[in-house]
Amino acid sequence: MKQLLTLFSLLAVSAVPAQWTQRTSGTTEALWAVQFPEPSTGFAVGYYGTVIRSEDAGLSWTVLPFPNPGDLRSVYFHDALHGFVAGDSGLYRTVDGGDSWSTVATPVPGPWRCVTFTTPLTGFCAGGDFAAGSLLRTDDGGTTWAAVDLGQVNPLSKVFFANTEVGYGTFYGYEWSVLKTTDGGVNWNTLPIQPLSGLTNMEGVYFQDADTGYAGGWYLPTFIRTTDGGATWSEVDPQFNVNSIALRSPAQGIAVGWQGSIRHLTNGTDWTDETWGDGTAVLYGVTYASDGVAVAVGESGLVLRWASDGTGIPPVAVDARSITLRPNPATDFIELQGTAALPQAATLELLDALGRVVQRSPVRRQAPIDVSGLQAGHYSWRCVSSEGAAAQGTLVIE
Repeated sequence: MKQLLTLFSLLAVSAVPAQWTQRTSGTTEALWAVQFPEPSTGFAVGYYGTVIRSEDAGLSWTVLPFPNPGDLRSVYFHDALHGFVAGDSGLYRTVDGGDSWSTVATPVPGPWRCVTFTTPLTGFCAGGDFAAGSLLRTDDGGTTWAAVDLGQVNPLSKVFFANTEVGYGTFYGYEWSVLKTTDGGVNWNTLPIQPLSGLTNMEGVYFQDADTGYAGGWYLPTFIRTTDGGATWSEVDPQFNVNSIALRSPAQGIAVGWQGSIRHLTNGTDWTDETWGDGTAVLYGVTYASDGVAVAVGESGLVLRWASDGTGIPPVAVDARSITLRPNPATDFIELQGTAALPQAATLELLDALGRVVQRSPVRRQAPIDVSGLQAGHYSWRCVSSEGAAAQGTLVIE
């Protein structure tokens, strides 16, 4: 139940359960991946060149034209206009929000299962065939790509970077190990998943920081966690066939997979079973649009939307519109304006397109905050305290 308190007080939300509702996607093709570069704008891709777009935080979706009928497996957008998709037919980019697409030349043909960026300029595309895994890297925003030498490995299913230097990769092909880089993707090492043993197609990987993260797969159910950078792993749920994992914060995450399986982390420790429907649907991808909205996609055009005030981070204060961040766009420094009513120990958090916190700065009234160390791009921001989130918005750094 929602309870209105005083000025800049928060909504009481601890008793509100998570809620999943099915949305109309406009397609019956399987959807493999979903991403929201901005809270209101998201994209999902799937079989037979299917691309769909939402402009209202996942409530409704529009099917977009695509020039190739090959299956698409991954999507990454920097903002609402500029993005990439990857799949069996190659790598493609758009500069107009998916209304038109152009083919991107790659040194090897794929197929590709993942495309992601660590900065607006540096990105990776992963995939390959059995016993011939491939990883590409770009340093010019995706105009040109070069192969990264991994030796002879199985195809890669996912690549995820906890920051610009530390990244992890998982294999599609029953290989019980992960890849890791600590130098921004120049060099990679293979780490066995120990002390556990198994046989699975690793599909999901997400790290909350350089050391702590989750991975999962299917064939033999696998959902595992590490807190030491992949040196050792422990089981989270030995009965869960995982396809995709997303974290919004150390306390908040969602994982999806086979048989309608949804696991929801709301307190940093326990994953609650929120299996969808009759337990037969396959869910392939999940992402957060914001603290209070997540979207999962799966077979036969299935789109599920989760919305709850009980996100682990209390919602925005009722009159947060009085708090603004200036200048926007910014280059070197920013300042929160209208902060007089904020708690004394408030913190400004900046989040990248994947929802990862990339900078935390204490809020001091009428004091500038240095953002010169961040790459140019689109970010989300939120002002938080021990009481929760007092304001949030988006920021462009040029």
